[in-house]
Amino acid sequence: MTITAERVNMNNNSDNNPTYAQALKIYTGRSPLRSVVTSAGIAAAAFGFVVLYVGGLTLLMGEKHTNVDILELCLVMLSASALAAPRTLQTFTRSTPGGKFFRTVKGGFETFRKMRAAMLAETLLMIAVYYLLAAGAAALDLLPLKYGVMSCAAGAVNTVFAVGLGNICLCLKKGIVRITTATLTMMIAAVLSVTITESFSAGSLRTVFIIMIVTDAVLIPLSHRIMINDYRKNHWDN
Repeated sequence: MTITAERVNMNNNSDNNPTYAQALKIYTGRSPLRSVVTSAGIAAAAFGFVVLYVGGLTLLMGEKHTNVDILELCLVMLSASALAAPRTLQTFTRSTPGGKFFRTVKGGFETFRKMRAAMLAETLLMIAVYYLLAAGAAALDLLPLKYGVMSCAAGAVNTVFAVGLGNICLCLKKGIVRITTATLTMMIAAVLSVTITESFSAGSLRTVFIIMIVTDAVLIPLSHRIMINDYRKNHWDN
């Protein structure tokens, strides 16, 4: 009982319970400001690549090639998903470099939980920056998406949905299967959603768009909670 009481006191001690910002820095070495700047910078760089690609494609195939809009939309979604995947897949299991060390940092599992929450916020920030840039470029006709800004809005909700699916895939037990499945799920979900985007971007299925926003609002916190609980049971305590 004494040992248990001491552990409770340690967990309630503010010195042993880092803030979300501190937890992120413990695991990644990045301060919150640096994290925000880095995330925004990566999103901007990736988007710049998309603009250059689309510009080159347009020059090679002509301004109004019939298939260009599909290629652009696939690339925009796939690039955003590729940005989100590395952060979504960072779980710091025991077998990864530093995995055992992170079990000894102040706050223990609570620090890991806060780090993952902060990293999720960072991922959502990257997606937001990426698609805000895409929407601005579409509005200025720098990125000639078929449905313009609406395509970017649809891409954003689909990419967030892919992140939620990626979180759930992290509950798979075998490491290589877990990472491969989560990565492929995020990529495939983004690309397959193009057909849905084509429909509700045109205005025929606006209800589907609203449903997806609500689904994302439920899926993100739920999938995060499922992943955290599974991680503690199968990777932290064992």
